[in-house]
Parts: sequence; structure tokens; C-alpha cells
Amino acid sequence: MRPTVFHRCLALTVMLLLAVTTARADKVFLTDGRVIEGQVAEAGDRIGVITPEGVQWFRRDQVARVEPGLLKQVDPAVRQAFLAAKAKVKRLDSPADAVALWETYIAEDPKSPLLPLAMEEIRRWKKAAKDGLVIWAGKPVWPEQRDAAQKEAVELIDAGIALHDAGTFAEARKQLEKAGRLWPDHPTVSFYSGLVLRQLRRPIEAARSFAEVLDTIPEHVPSMNNTACVCARLSDYRSAVTFLARALRRDADNSILVDNAWEVLHAMEAEKKGDVLRPDLLKISRDNLKVLTDACTAQRNRMAKVDKHRWGSAWISKAELDRHIARSREIRQRLETIAREVRLIQARITGLDNRIDVVKKMRAACLQNNDAGGALVFQRQLKDLYAERADLEQQEGRLLAEGRELQKQRPEPAWSGELVMMGVQSPVSAMAAQPQADQAIRTVVRSGKTVMVGGDGVFLGRASAGRHHPKSIWNPLSPHGSGYSKRSVFDERSPYGRWVSYLSVRDPRATKPPRLMLDGTLVCYVTTNASFEPRITLETLVALLRGR
Repeated sequence: MRPTVFHRCLALTVMLLLAVTTARADKVFLTDGRVIEGQVAEAGDRIGVITPEGVQWFRRDQVARVEPGLLKQVDPAVRQAFLAAKAKVKRLDSPADAVALWETYIAEDPKSPLLPLAMEEIRRWKKAAKDGLVIWAGKPVWPEQRDAAQKEAVELIDAGIALHDAGTFAEARKQLEKAGRLWPDHPTVSFYSGLVLRQLRRPIEAARSFAEVLDTIPEHVPSMNNTACVCARLSDYRSAVTFLARALRRDADNSILVDNAWEVLHAMEAEKKGDVLRPDLLKISRDNLKVLTDACTAQRNRMAKVDKHRWGSAWISKAELDRHIARSREIRQRLETIAREVRLIQARITGLDNRIDVVKKMRAACLQNNDAGGALVFQRQLKDLYAERADLEQQEGRLLAEGRELQKQRPEPAWSGELVMMGVQSPVSAMAAQPQADQAIRTVVRSGKTVMVGGDGVFLGRASAGRHHPKSIWNPLSPHGSGYSKRSVFDERSPYGRWVSYLSVRDPRATKPPRLMLDGTLVCYVTTNASFEPRITLETLVALLRGR
């Protein structure tokens, strides 16, 4: 019999009560002999205890001592391993999977001091499985509650993306924040929130959003690139180089990444030439810097083969580069000539100044001795010397003016200082349609209920057209639908998407290609290897999910 609303609420309440247990909770020992269990929170001279019944507050003189819960007593490494297991549960769908995860956790460390907490988790999820609940954001809920939350979140995500594309960033942020509350840790929400926050000039929050995508898809090149762009905007070149190097190690020939590397390297050099010492620039990893410089060198060599050469932020032809170099050399040589001539003129002016000083003294002596004739002679000499000096100053002025004008005309590489953000492109959008398939396979695939599993047993995603579901192969911001993920058949660098791999959908000689499963039963293999039956190609699978 289907449980009533009352029974559902009661079950959920019981689960919440189970969340605060003796093993997990702190213990507050009061001076009157009572012991309160819950999560301790301190505020000023008061100590609060969060319990299922609410928060109870006590003065510090009412508390004899506080005994931290088990999770707070263990070594950080042990606590981190437990919390990592809890984080994995959030990405699961069924309580049965959660039970299996915690059983694996116990098997790997049967003497863990957190064994009571792990056993508590197993009891909790076994009860959820018995009650017919599913996992949603790490919590047990009824399937219809999950489906309703997913449906509303997808609508909000679509609205947020549309508003972003329309340039209405403040409104886009509101829609994405609502979606994030309904569907926590959603990579699509995080990615587009990063794009929106950057437009709203909130770079720190933007970088944090892009980094959240990497928690789910560690090799997602667009998120690495965008994090680097935001960090560079903050003049945090150490982080920018780190993320760019990660991205380039994954996709060394990506022109956007390499162009961004050029800009970051130039900006760093400009910073080093500034008046303020930047010690953080000296702490940048040499290995990471080498990745950037090697990528730039490789790109320069590639572009040279098609007669393109780097000039600041632009690529120009060899003829244009030669003109710039020749003109720069010509101006440099003329500037050197001007500098020599100016030095000669200044030396002559110095000599004239010395002569003027001597003549002035001679004139003064004549005047002192009442020698008017002699004073007149020296006065005429001074006039000639001043005229000669003025002529030299004019010559110097004309040369300096010419030098300033030549400096303006001197070809210099122009740097934009702009780093290019990367968007998301779905790998399925460019795939050619090959809808040929057995009718039985077509029917099952179009149900959207199959899952893809690698020949080595690795889960490769839900074979559905769920454009925002984090496990769908249709979602480009899913570990299974991205072109940058080891668990995606669309990533030509992953073992499941490479052209040569015994696990790949593309290799016609693959011996263990991925397969589509429905409730644990084989539907077909996804492969180009004709020796497997039943089978379909990846292109056929995409076409069927597209509805062709």
C-alpha cells in the first residue's frame, strides 16, 4: 500500500532525528547533572545546543564541560576521508548505492575510529531503501519530491541561461541561485553562475563558481581557462598560471588557451618591470611556466608554417613582420644618431657656457678698472657666444622633437591585455545522424532509461537527452557528456572515446566496448566493431536520443 502524506512526514522526521546520535553529537554536561546531546554553537557568554527539538541556550556558568562529538575528536585525515565518503553519497541516486559505498568504506578501514558513524549511515540508508526513498542532494526523499525539484530546477536553469545570453546578468543570477538551492552542486548552475558573476564584476565569486565545476569534472578545460581569466584580472598570476597550465596539459593545441598564455606571460613581464616588487611572481611554479612557454613556442612554430607570426596580441604575415622590423631598425638607427648628435651639441653648449663664464669675468674686470673699451669688446664676444648657444639649443630642440616623433612612429607590438573566456559546446551538437538500428533497440533507447557502462564496469552516464542532468550523456557539463572527462565517451582522450582503445566506442577493434544496460540487462553494445551484436554506433545512439 502506498504510504500516506502523514506516514511520509513521520518517516522523514525519524530520519532527521537519526542524524543527531550519540556517536555524532556533542555532549554538554550541565552543572545540575543533566546531559544535553546535539551540535554545540557558542555565542558570547552563551552556549547553544542544536537538537531535533530546537536550540537550547545555557549560560557558561551553567555548563560544567563540553565533550566534542566523535567526528571532532579524530585526526584530520581520518575526518577528511569520512567527509569525502559523505560527499560521494550526494552524487548517488539510490540508498542501496549509499549502503554499498559505506560498506566499502568500512572494508577499506575496518579499524577506523569513525566506524560507529559509518554504521549509523548504513542503518540510515537501509531504512531509506526499505521505505522506497531515493537520494536527493545527499538526503532521503520521495521520488516525486526529487522529480518535482529537478523539473523546477531545469526550468530555472534554462531561464538563467537565456537571461545570460540576452545580457540580463542580474536577473540571470537570481534564476541560477534559485536553481542551485533546488539542485545543490549542479555543475551547469556553477558554470553559468561564474559567467554571470564575471559580468557583474564579482571576480572572486566567479572564480569560486568555476572551481566548483572542477570538483565534479576535474578535467573541464573551459572551467580551468575561465578560472585563470578571472584570476589574471585580479592580478593573481600565480593562480592564473596554475589553472592555465592544467588546461594546457589537457589540451595543448587549444588556440584560446595558448592566446591566453601569451597575454598572461606578457602581463607578468610588465609587472616585473614596474616600480613595485611582486614577491608572489617569484613563487610561480617553473614547471607551470614552462607549460605556458612551450605551448606558445609550439603555436608560433605551427603558425609560421602558414605565414603567420606573433606581433603582440595579433598574428601578422612575414612580409608585414619584416616591414615592422625594418622600420623599427631604421628608427632605432636614426634615434642612435640623434642621441650622438645631441650629446655633441650638449658638449658644445657646455664648452660655450665655460667660455661665457670666462668672458663675463673679463668684462667685469674691465668695468672694475674703468676700461670701457675693453668691456665693450667682451660684451660683443658675449653676444656672439649667446647667439651661438641659442643656435645650438635650437638644433638640440629640433633633434629631440624628431626623436619624440620617431618614438611614436616606432612599430611596437600591441597587447590587448584581454583574456578570452570559454563557453560550453555540446559534443552531440555536431555529430552526424546515423539512425539505423534494430527496432527493439530503438524503442528501448528512446525510453531514456538505459545507462552506459564501460567494458571495465565503469559507469559512463545515463543514455538520455536530459540536457541538465548531471549524469546524462547529453549534458556537456556532466562528467559523462563533456568532451573533457575520463568518464565520457565524447572525450577523445579518455579510454572510452579514444580512436585506439580496447574500451572505446570508436575503435573498430575494441574488445571491451561500452554497452547499454536496462535494469542490469544488456540492451546492446555501443561500438564500431562489427563482431559485436547487438550493437549501435555512438552516432546512432545520439540520433535516437535526439528523436530522429
